[in-house]
Amino acid sequence: RGGAADDAGGSTGRLRAVAVDELHLVGDADRGAAYEKLLTRLRLRGGATQLVGLSATLSNVEAVAAWLGCRATVARCRPVALRPRFVTEATATDATRRAVAEARAARESCLLFCWRRDDTGRLAEQICAAPRRNAEHDRAARRAERR
Repeated sequence: RGGAADDAGGSTGRLRAVAVDELHLVGDADRGAAYEKLLTRLRLRGGATQLVGLSATLSNVEAVAAWLGCRATVARCRPVALRPRFVTEATATDATRRAVAEARAARESCLLFCWRRDDTGRLAEQICAAPRRNAEHDRAARRAERR
């Protein structure tokens, strides 16, 4: 659909590295064709462009690497422990509040995913309102830490 994939010899000729996030989307029914078109054009134009594909869920890493003419590197270490949680629609609000509260109490990060942009805005408003509800608890926790 136009864009960088159709820029034959233009600005893509100066590319030295391309990072492709969510590489597993090459097989996606909606966006896969656009990813494949871009990657094929980059691969066929030659040159010294380094491709860096990123995916946490790509199952056929070696096959995709061979197709791209790349070497696969799989990182198995995880410097930060992952604590996945499965949440149903009925428990989403409580589970989200609990996850954010636990992360705040431990002074850790918490990454939340939303399906729609509108949901993201609503969730951000809820999280921003939470400190007002939990301010006294936070002050008490800080006092206890100093003792």
